[in-house]
Amino acid sequence: MRMTISLCVILIELSNNVAFLPLLMITLLIAKSVGDLFNEGIYDTHVGLKFMPFLEQQPHGFMRYLKANDVMAKEVVEFGTVERVGYIMEALRNTHHNGFPVTLRHTEGDAKKRKTTFAGCILRSQLLVLLQKRHFSSTPEAPQSEEEMEAMNDYTHMDFSKVPTSSGFSVDDIQLSPDEEAMYVNLLPFVNPNPYVVQQKTSLGKVYALFRGLGLRHLFVIKRVEKVVGIITRKDLLPEFAEQRHKTRSSNPEQRRERSNSLRAQQQATEEEELPWSPRNSKRKPLEHGETVPVGVSTQ
Repeated sequence: MRMTISLCVILIELSNNVAFLPLLMITLLIAKSVGDLFNEGIYDTHVGLKFMPFLEQQPHGFMRYLKANDVMAKEVVEFGTVERVGYIMEALRNTHHNGFPVTLRHTEGDAKKRKTTFAGCILRSQLLVLLQKRHFSSTPEAPQSEEEMEAMNDYTHMDFSKVPTSSGFSVDDIQLSPDEEAMYVNLLPFVNPNPYVVQQKTSLGKVYALFRGLGLRHLFVIKRVEKVVGIITRKDLLPEFAEQRHKTRSSNPEQRRERSNSLRAQQQATEEEELPWSPRNSKRKPLEHGETVPVGVSTQ
């Protein structure tokens, strides 16, 4: 990343002579080509020295042979929907992760068979606010009444965001007693239930494109889904199609059936009006009184 264009403009401004533009462009292009043969630009060098995860526009060639599970971190720190305060504090102290997966733990069939379902993700800043507000419970159970839910949701939008003029607060700023660390906090009302996820066999090049195009900071890797519930095409994202699909889904089955029949009847009527007569569709569109067979069409 060498600033050839901006440097050319600066030199033109300093010389105040536009006639130097062709010579400056040729000189800068030659200098850039020679410099790229020996090393990277000074800006790329500083990015590497600061260990900033800067992604180039295109992934490297070897990434087409790798999958998401080849580079993912397998030792994942996850939380339950209702988690112990002490465990959250320990995880925040020992890691520097910005987001954590939240799983819904439940039993299926036999009481001894426990199953976990990915419920979403929660950010580090949200966990810090929850610990600072100290809305804990003594039992590892989710709120059962609306009053308990309102007490859990008693937060403003600014509570979960950093003040622009400060660097926020860290886990070291929160001091909890041993009794408070033995209590529990419900994370479910603050979980993002729809984060970006990929399957473990997804190509690493596609993962690279997601990070580059969407500006992601983390991406969760899940196993292959068991059931497909639908599919979305480019046409479904158009406003008129999306609105019509929403109205169809919000109606009851009888209304959907009537609407489908009416649309099918309108479509058939339009096709019959535009479709010319032929022996193949003679039963659907018979010849009217006085109408003859078009020239060149055989009725055999």
